[in-house]
Amino acid sequence: MSHERATFDEATGAQMQEMLDDKAIQGLLSTVAVDAKATPPVPSSGIKSTEAQKLAENAVTEAQQRLEEQRKAQLEGRKMAEETEKEQKVQRAEEEQRFYDYALQMAEKMLYQDDVLGDGKVRKTIKPDPSMPSLLNGSKRLGIWENLEGHQDRSVGFWSEWDLRAARIMNKSLGPENAFEEQIEWTEQGKQWPYPIDNEYMLGPEAEVPFYDHIFLERHLAGLGLPKDGPIAHFMELVCVGMSKNPYMTKEKKMEHITWFANFFNAEKQELIKNLHEQEQLAAQNS
Repeated sequence: MSHERATFDEATGAQMQEMLDDKAIQGLLSTVAVDAKATPPVPSSGIKSTEAQKLAENAVTEAQQRLEEQRKAQLEGRKMAEETEKEQKVQRAEEEQRFYDYALQMAEKMLYQDDVLGDGKVRKTIKPDPSMPSLLNGSKRLGIWENLEGHQDRSVGFWSEWDLRAARIMNKSLGPENAFEEQIEWTEQGKQWPYPIDNEYMLGPEAEVPFYDHIFLERHLAGLGLPKDGPIAHFMELVCVGMSKNPYMTKEKKMEHITWFANFFNAEKQELIKNLHEQEQLAAQNS
Protein backbone atom coordinates (compact mmCIF):
# COMPACT_ATOMS: atom_id res chain seq x y z
CA MET A 1 0.00 0.00 0.00
CA SER A 2 2.85 2.39 0.89
CA HIS A 3 4.55 1.55 -2.38
CA GLU A 4 1.42 2.41 -4.34
CA ARG A 5 1.06 5.69 -2.43
CA ALA A 6 4.69 6.59 -3.17
CA THR A 7 4.31 5.85 -6.86
CA PHE A 8 1.10 7.92 -6.97
CA ASP A 9 2.84 10.88 -5.28
CA GLU A 10 5.76 10.67 -7.68
CA ALA A 11 3.45 10.57 -10.68
CA THR A 12 1.18 13.44 -9.56
CA GLY A 13 3.66 15.57 -7.62
CA ALA A 14 4.33 18.02 -10.43
CA GLN A 15 0.64 18.53 -11.21
CA MET A 16 -0.22 18.97 -7.50
CA GLN A 17 2.51 21.60 -7.04
CA GLU A 18 1.34 23.43 -10.13
CA MET A 19 -2.24 23.48 -8.83
CA LEU A 20 -1.15 24.77 -5.40
CA ASP A 21 0.87 27.56 -7.02
CA ASP A 22 -2.26 28.83 -8.76
CA LYS A 23 -3.50 32.08 -7.13
CA ALA A 24 -7.17 31.25 -7.53
CA ILE A 25 -6.71 27.96 -5.71
CA GLN A 26 -4.73 29.69 -2.97
CA GLY A 27 -7.51 32.27 -2.45
CA LEU A 28 -10.18 29.53 -2.27
CA LEU A 29 -8.20 27.56 0.29
CA SER A 30 -7.63 30.63 2.46
CA THR A 31 -11.39 31.44 2.43
CA VAL A 32 -12.29 27.90 3.51
CA ALA A 33 -9.75 28.08 6.33
CA VAL A 34 -11.17 31.42 7.62
CA ASP A 35 -14.76 30.08 7.58
CA ALA A 36 -13.72 27.02 9.50
CA LYS A 37 -12.10 29.17 12.21
CA ALA A 38 -15.06 31.59 12.45
CA THR A 39 -17.76 28.90 12.82
CA PRO A 40 -18.38 28.26 16.53
CA PRO A 41 -18.83 24.72 17.69
CA VAL A 42 -22.44 23.54 17.91
CA PRO A 43 -23.39 22.93 21.49
CA SER A 44 -25.09 19.67 22.21
CA SER A 45 -28.80 19.82 23.05
CA GLY A 46 -28.50 17.39 25.90
CA ILE A 47 -31.48 15.24 24.66
CA LYS A 48 -31.05 11.55 24.93
CA SER A 49 -31.64 9.19 22.05
CA THR A 50 -34.72 7.60 23.67
CA GLU A 51 -36.32 10.99 24.24
CA ALA A 52 -35.54 12.02 20.68
CA GLN A 53 -37.19 8.80 19.40
CA LYS A 54 -40.34 9.50 21.44
CA LEU A 55 -40.50 13.04 20.14
CA ALA A 56 -40.21 11.77 16.58
CA GLU A 57 -42.96 9.19 17.12
CA ASN A 58 -45.28 11.80 18.64
CA ALA A 59 -44.61 14.13 15.72
CA VAL A 60 -45.45 11.39 13.21
CA THR A 61 -48.65 10.48 15.08
CA GLU A 62 -49.76 14.10 15.23
CA ALA A 63 -49.06 14.52 11.51
CA GLN A 64 -51.16 11.43 10.71
CA GLN A 65 -54.06 12.74 12.80
CA ARG A 66 -53.95 16.09 11.04
CA LEU A 67 -53.92 14.38 7.63
CA GLU A 68 -56.91 12.22 8.59
CA GLU A 69 -58.85 15.27 9.77
CA GLN A 70 -58.09 17.09 6.53
CA ARG A 71 -59.13 14.02 4.53
CA LYS A 72 -62.42 13.72 6.40
CA ALA A 73 -63.14 17.38 5.88
CA GLN A 74 -62.51 17.03 2.15
CA LEU A 75 -64.76 13.95 1.89
CA GLU A 76 -67.57 15.63 3.81
CA GLY A 77 -67.31 18.67 1.59
CA ARG A 78 -67.43 16.49 -1.52
CA LYS A 79 -70.48 14.58 -0.26
CA MET A 80 -72.28 17.80 0.49
CA ALA A 81 -71.46 19.06 -3.00
CA GLU A 82 -72.80 15.83 -4.57
CA GLU A 83 -76.02 15.98 -2.55
CA THR A 84 -76.50 19.59 -3.55
CA GLU A 85 -75.96 18.70 -7.20
CA LYS A 86 -78.49 15.83 -6.98
CA GLU A 87 -81.08 18.13 -5.44
CA GLN A 88 -80.52 20.63 -8.22
CA LYS A 89 -80.95 17.92 -10.86
CA VAL A 90 -84.17 16.65 -9.29
CA GLN A 91 -85.53 20.17 -9.06
CA ARG A 92 -84.57 20.82 -12.67
CA ALA A 93 -86.21 17.56 -13.83
CA GLU A 94 -89.43 18.42 -11.99
CA GLU A 95 -89.51 21.85 -13.57
CA GLU A 96 -88.90 20.39 -17.04
CA GLN A 97 -91.64 17.77 -16.52
CA ARG A 98 -94.11 20.45 -15.51
CA PHE A 99 -93.14 22.41 -18.59
CA TYR A 100 -93.65 19.36 -20.85
CA ASP A 101 -97.03 18.61 -19.28
CA TYR A 102 -98.13 22.17 -19.83
CA ALA A 103 -96.93 22.06 -23.45
CA LEU A 104 -98.85 18.81 -24.02
CA GLN A 105 -102.04 20.27 -22.63
CA MET A 106 -101.72 23.33 -24.82
CA ALA A 107 -101.05 21.17 -27.90
CA GLU A 108 -104.12 19.03 -27.21
CA LYS A 109 -106.27 22.11 -26.84
CA MET A 110 -104.98 23.64 -30.06
CA LEU A 111 -104.83 20.52 -32.26
CA TYR A 112 -107.68 18.36 -30.96
CA GLN A 113 -110.13 20.96 -29.81
CA ASP A 114 -112.97 19.60 -31.96
CA ASP A 115 -112.43 15.99 -30.88
CA VAL A 116 -112.74 16.61 -27.16
CA LEU A 117 -116.10 16.23 -25.44
CA GLY A 118 -117.52 18.50 -22.80
CA ASP A 119 -115.61 17.04 -19.86
CA GLY A 120 -112.32 17.27 -21.74
CA LYS A 121 -111.26 13.68 -21.03
CA VAL A 122 -112.82 11.42 -23.67
CA ARG A 123 -112.27 11.94 -27.35
CA LYS A 124 -114.64 11.11 -30.14
CA THR A 125 -114.17 7.81 -31.95
CA ILE A 126 -113.86 8.30 -35.68
CA LYS A 127 -115.12 5.34 -37.73
CA PRO A 128 -114.79 5.01 -41.50
CA ASP A 129 -117.89 5.23 -43.61
CA PRO A 130 -118.54 1.76 -45.11
CA SER A 131 -120.50 3.29 -47.97
CA MET A 132 -117.40 5.00 -49.33
CA PRO A 133 -115.37 3.00 -51.90
CA SER A 134 -112.02 1.68 -50.77
CA LEU A 135 -108.89 2.53 -52.72
CA LEU A 136 -107.12 -0.68 -51.70
CA ASN A 137 -109.76 -3.33 -52.37
CA GLY A 138 -111.64 -4.08 -55.54
CA SER A 139 -110.78 -3.86 -59.22
CA LYS A 140 -113.00 -0.91 -60.06
CA ARG A 141 -111.06 1.78 -61.85
CA LEU A 142 -110.86 5.23 -60.34
CA GLY A 143 -111.37 6.97 -63.67
CA ILE A 144 -108.36 9.23 -63.34
CA TRP A 145 -107.35 8.72 -66.98
CA GLU A 146 -110.37 8.47 -69.20
CA ASN A 147 -108.43 8.27 -72.45
CA LEU A 148 -105.61 5.70 -72.33
CA GLU A 149 -104.48 5.95 -75.93
CA GLY A 150 -101.54 8.17 -75.08
CA HIS A 151 -100.46 5.94 -72.18
CA GLN A 152 -99.97 2.66 -74.00
CA ASP A 153 -96.75 0.72 -73.74
CA ARG A 154 -94.73 1.52 -76.83
CA SER A 155 -91.50 -0.20 -75.83
CA VAL A 156 -89.86 -2.62 -78.25
CA GLY A 157 -89.66 -6.18 -77.00
CA PHE A 158 -86.25 -6.69 -78.58
CA TRP A 159 -84.62 -4.04 -76.42
CA SER A 160 -86.28 -5.37 -73.26
CA GLU A 161 -84.90 -8.82 -73.97
CA TRP A 162 -81.55 -7.25 -74.77
CA ASP A 163 -81.45 -5.51 -71.38
CA LEU A 164 -82.41 -8.71 -69.57
CA ARG A 165 -79.74 -10.65 -71.43
CA ALA A 166 -77.12 -8.02 -70.58
CA ALA A 167 -78.15 -8.17 -66.93
CA ARG A 168 -77.85 -11.96 -66.90
CA ILE A 169 -74.42 -11.82 -68.50
CA MET A 170 -73.30 -9.19 -66.01
CA ASN A 171 -74.52 -11.25 -63.06
CA LYS A 172 -72.79 -14.37 -64.36
CA SER A 173 -69.55 -12.50 -65.00
CA LEU A 174 -69.47 -11.14 -61.47
CA GLY A 175 -70.39 -14.46 -59.93
CA PRO A 176 -72.27 -15.11 -56.71
CA GLU A 177 -71.77 -12.63 -53.91
CA ASN A 178 -72.09 -15.14 -51.07
CA ALA A 179 -72.53 -18.83 -50.32
CA PHE A 180 -76.32 -18.66 -50.53
CA GLU A 181 -76.28 -17.30 -54.08
CA GLU A 182 -73.68 -19.90 -54.99
CA GLN A 183 -75.92 -22.73 -53.77
CA ILE A 184 -78.89 -21.23 -55.62
CA GLU A 185 -76.84 -21.15 -58.81
CA TRP A 186 -75.72 -24.74 -58.33
CA THR A 187 -79.32 -25.81 -57.76
CA GLU A 188 -80.47 -24.09 -60.94
CA GLN A 189 -77.65 -25.74 -62.87
CA GLY A 190 -78.56 -29.17 -61.51
CA LYS A 191 -75.29 -29.56 -59.59
CA GLN A 192 -77.04 -29.68 -56.23
CA TRP A 193 -80.24 -31.38 -55.17
CA PRO A 194 -83.10 -29.08 -54.25
CA TYR A 195 -84.74 -29.31 -50.87
CA PRO A 196 -86.36 -31.47 -49.61
CA ILE A 197 -83.77 -34.04 -50.66
CA ASP A 198 -85.02 -37.51 -51.67
CA ASN A 199 -83.85 -40.33 -53.90
CA GLU A 200 -86.34 -39.53 -56.67
CA TYR A 201 -84.80 -36.27 -57.83
CA MET A 202 -85.04 -35.67 -61.59
CA LEU A 203 -86.55 -39.06 -62.35
CA GLY A 204 -88.71 -37.59 -65.06
CA PRO A 205 -91.25 -40.01 -66.55
CA GLU A 206 -89.84 -42.82 -64.39
CA ALA A 207 -91.46 -41.21 -61.36
CA GLU A 208 -94.80 -42.57 -62.62
CA VAL A 209 -93.50 -46.12 -63.13
CA PRO A 210 -94.15 -48.49 -60.19
CA PHE A 211 -91.25 -50.41 -58.75
CA TYR A 212 -92.61 -53.86 -59.65
CA ASP A 213 -92.33 -53.04 -63.35
CA HIS A 214 -88.57 -52.72 -62.80
CA ILE A 215 -88.15 -55.84 -60.68
CA PHE A 216 -90.57 -58.54 -61.86
CA LEU A 217 -89.46 -58.91 -65.50
CA GLU A 218 -89.81 -62.68 -65.92
CA ARG A 219 -93.54 -62.37 -66.47
CA HIS A 220 -92.84 -60.82 -69.88
CA LEU A 221 -90.98 -63.90 -71.16
CA ALA A 222 -94.08 -66.04 -71.62
CA GLY A 223 -95.49 -63.91 -74.42
CA LEU A 224 -92.25 -63.76 -76.42
CA GLY A 225 -92.18 -67.38 -77.62
CA LEU A 226 -89.17 -68.43 -75.56
CA PRO A 227 -88.88 -71.94 -74.10
CA LYS A 228 -89.89 -72.43 -70.49
CA ASP A 229 -87.00 -74.77 -69.67
CA GLY A 230 -83.56 -75.53 -70.92
CA PRO A 231 -80.46 -73.37 -71.29
CA ILE A 232 -82.28 -70.50 -73.02
CA ALA A 233 -84.83 -70.24 -70.21
CA HIS A 234 -82.02 -70.31 -67.64
CA PHE A 235 -80.11 -67.63 -69.54
CA MET A 236 -83.14 -65.34 -69.82
CA GLU A 237 -83.81 -65.78 -66.12
CA LEU A 238 -80.31 -64.51 -65.36
CA VAL A 239 -80.85 -61.58 -67.74
CA CYS A 240 -84.07 -60.57 -65.96
CA VAL A 241 -82.45 -60.84 -62.53
CA GLY A 242 -79.50 -58.68 -63.62
CA MET A 243 -81.70 -55.97 -65.11
CA SER A 244 -83.99 -55.95 -62.07
CA LYS A 245 -80.99 -54.93 -59.96
CA ASN A 246 -79.95 -52.14 -62.32
CA PRO A 247 -81.28 -48.77 -61.01
CA TYR A 248 -79.98 -46.79 -63.99
CA MET A 249 -82.08 -48.40 -66.73
CA THR A 250 -85.59 -47.29 -67.52
CA LYS A 251 -88.49 -49.64 -67.97
CA GLU A 252 -88.49 -49.14 -71.74
CA LYS A 253 -84.77 -49.89 -71.92
CA LYS A 254 -85.21 -53.14 -70.03
CA MET A 255 -88.06 -54.20 -72.29
CA GLU A 256 -85.91 -53.43 -75.33
CA HIS A 257 -83.21 -55.77 -74.01
CA ILE A 258 -85.70 -58.57 -73.40
CA THR A 259 -87.22 -58.11 -76.86
CA TRP A 260 -83.79 -58.13 -78.48
CA PHE A 261 -82.90 -61.45 -76.81
CA ALA A 262 -86.28 -62.89 -77.81
CA ASN A 263 -85.65 -61.96 -81.44
CA PHE A 264 -82.14 -63.33 -81.23
CA PHE A 265 -83.29 -66.73 -79.97
CA ASN A 266 -85.53 -67.53 -82.94
CA ALA A 267 -86.78 -71.01 -83.84
CA GLU A 268 -83.58 -72.01 -85.64
CA LYS A 269 -81.32 -70.99 -82.76
CA GLN A 270 -83.63 -72.65 -80.28
CA GLU A 271 -83.41 -75.94 -82.21
CA LEU A 272 -79.64 -75.61 -82.55
CA ILE A 273 -79.14 -74.90 -78.86
CA LYS A 274 -81.45 -77.79 -77.96
CA ASN A 275 -79.42 -80.26 -80.07
CA LEU A 276 -76.15 -78.99 -78.65
CA HIS A 277 -77.49 -79.33 -75.14
CA GLU A 278 -78.61 -82.92 -75.78
CA GLN A 279 -75.20 -83.81 -77.21
CA GLU A 280 -73.55 -82.31 -74.17
CA GLN A 281 -75.71 -84.36 -71.86
CA LEU A 282 -74.95 -87.59 -73.79
CA ALA A 283 -71.26 -86.87 -73.67
CA ALA A 284 -71.49 -86.29 -69.94
CA GLN A 285 -73.32 -89.60 -69.44
CA ASN A 286 -70.83 -91.60 -71.54
CA SER A 287 -67.89 -90.14 -69.72
